[in-house]
Amino acid sequence: LSLRIVAKEFGATRDEVRAELTKAGVETRTYFAPPVHLQTAYKPWRAQTGPLPVTEQLATEVLNPPLWVGLTTADVERVAGIIAACQRSKVATGA
Repeated sequence: LSLRIVAKEFGATRDEVRAELTKAGVETRTYFAPPVHLQTAYKPWRAQTGPLPVTEQLATEVLNPPLWVGLTTADVERVAGIIAACQRSKVATGA
């Protein structure tokens, strides 16, 4: 499960949401940040691919919340509540 958090639509950035989840003890992951084409190991091929602006933007927006076989409904509701609170907080403060 991956979430795409588009700041101008959601009202908070992926990193802001991740920070709030981390403060609450919820581990998250970001994948392909930086995107593969910008990783050091792939530097020799960069000139062949050129810029990939959509890939680079998506790499700043994707967040993976906890997902495992033992995840309970209460766990899911807690994580969803924290994410929703991030949006409400940003909307309320006008940030």
